[in-house]
Amino acid sequence: MKEILDLKHKAKFDEEVGDYERAEKLLSRAIALKERSVGAEHPAMAADLHALAMLNLAMENHDRAEELLVKALGIRRQEFGANHPDVLETINAIALVQMEHEFVTQHWA
Repeated sequence: MKEILDLKHKAKFDEEVGDYERAEKLLSRAIALKERSVGAEHPAMAADLHALAMLNLAMENHDRAEELLVKALGIRRQEFGANHPDVLETINAIALVQMEHEFVTQHWA
């Protein structure tokens, strides 16, 4: 678990300094290790998937961000039910990704 935490901390630092590609690689590696440890549907996976989705959104990878959020939403709904704040946060994030994607498509494509 220490390796996972170290990777997540390094990824967060890289994200904060704007090195999104390196942050994405580190966080993806941490998530892969965690998935092998706890399983793909474990509730702890949802927060990391959400974080990776937001990183992908910052990189304007809208499709990947939405894919990750939908996966996180499924885990959170299963664990907490439909009206839990974490579920609603993820639904809101999906809407944000969709709106930004639509805006970019309409104005920059």
